[in-house]
Amino acid sequence: MSTYLEKCQKLRKLVGISGSGPAAVTEQSGMNEKITIWIADADEWIIRKWEDWSFMLESKKIISAIAGTSTYTLSDLSLTDHGRWRRGSFARNPGTGSVQKLTQILNYDDYLKSDEYLGEAQTGPIEKVIVRPSDDAVIFWPTPTADTTVWAAYYKKVTRLAADTSVSPIPERFDSATLNRAKMFYAEFLEDTSLYASAEKDFERDMLRLESKHAPSFDGNYMSNNDIDEDIVVE
Repeated sequence: MSTYLEKCQKLRKLVGISGSGPAAVTEQSGMNEKITIWIADADEWIIRKWEDWSFMLESKKIISAIAGTSTYTLSDLSLTDHGRWRRGSFARNPGTGSVQKLTQILNYDDYLKSDEYLGEAQTGPIEKVIVRPSDDAVIFWPTPTADTTVWAAYYKKVTRLAADTSVSPIPERFDSATLNRAKMFYAEFLEDTSLYASAEKDFERDMLRLESKHAPSFDGNYMSNNDIDEDIVVE
């Protein structure tokens, strides 16, 4: 996999900037510093375009729900790379004959007004899951009366490239997308409209390939950015 530093060095060669380097991605100045910023910005720009990139999906998170406990924060679940839960992905007792997909309540305010929240009988086998919007904590309903295993999927949060050896989650075969987006930043810096147009054309070609392969919400017109409610595959 190409590292952050290697991509910076490739960008310099791609656009024909004189000199050498950067030798590192930190403590740089002048054009070398700009190169490191453009690569990191390009990588982050691409990843943030879609919330459901397949390469950002962690498909099997095991949640060990404890009898008598209904709410689990990301800290409780030791999730440091969590971006957001995948809708419709929660399943109880995975890998058994009694596996059950859990109903996910998507509107937290509605849940607070519902019989599930206000009713008296709130213990038993888990049937539903609510994601608290303030912190993405998981709330199981009813509160389980027995220890229960739940599987879920989540999309990892975006992490900006920061170290020489940092590796982007974007598959290496699509490195040209990052390089051409960075080339667009370089063209903006130069105020070179011809170079920008050329880089943009190459970038859109690269993005079409990347999105067609790895962005389920992509519909071909660069306008859609909605999640899809796919079920987790329980093996």
